[in-house]
Amino acid sequence: MIEIIDKDEKIVEKIKEGTYVFKVMSYRNLEETPIDMVSTYKDYEKKLYSHVYTPLLYIVSIHARIAYLYGCLNCFPNTKRKETFKVLWREIGKDDWNIWFEVRPYEDDVV
Repeated sequence: MIEIIDKDEKIVEKIKEGTYVFKVMSYRNLEETPIDMVSTYKDYEKKLYSHVYTPLLYIVSIHARIAYLYGCLNCFPNTKRKETFKVLWREIGKDDWNIWFEVRPYEDDVV
């Protein structure tokens, strides 16, 4: 389901500080589609706090939280997504994007 590609723990710190930004991309049949505009930590916080309060959102990893908030997880029970989502980060002022983590199609697991 979620595979962390870049395990550098400073990525989250740099996003919080405002040094890095992130974006979510969808990949299906070799087509690349942006899911949202480039996001700052403040954008992420607004999205989180404007969402209906769901306690699980506050105890899962930031990777799972972003995957949920940006629509990368399954939408219906037992219906696997067809897209792979990649969350990329970059330093503000630079052009190079780096893969932070991926969300691949997965089967729902209730155990």
